[in-house]
Amino acid sequence: MKSKIQKTLIYLCLFYLLLFNLDTLSAQNFSPDTLKVSETEVLYSYTFCLLTKGKSREQSLEEVNKIQEGHMANLKELNKSGYLWLAGPFDFESSDFPDWRGLVILRAPLNQALLLMEKDPAVTSGRIALECKAWWCGEPWPSNTELIKRSK
Repeated sequence: MKSKIQKTLIYLCLFYLLLFNLDTLSAQNFSPDTLKVSETEVLYSYTFCLLTKGKSREQSLEEVNKIQEGHMANLKELNKSGYLWLAGPFDFESSDFPDWRGLVILRAPLNQALLLMEKDPAVTSGRIALECKAWWCGEPWPSNTELIKRSK
């Protein structure tokens, strides 16, 4: 009997906290794409995708080239549509993680990023496997933005 009362009190407390903290959540302007953390700072929803060796890697050289061509076309399309923030392969020669093939960071929430990346020919062929995590990030620091502009 005592544990039922304790559980009921805990549920009531949680309900109270949720009910009266909704204003706080809405004050932060939370959405799947952005999170306002202060009057001047906004975080954006990104997805960090680690590309690793897939289970199907027995393709012929011709097939591998076709898959790679399609993979690059997909990345170019993601860039053109504004989703691609960063992408590139790892250095295979000096890697302590030989199954890691590359990294893709998309400016999109996790569920949307998975939809975009799961249609990539390298993924659909099984040559590449995805490990994706949601990540919140602000705008690049001004000095980094200048470095990026200068490197183009």
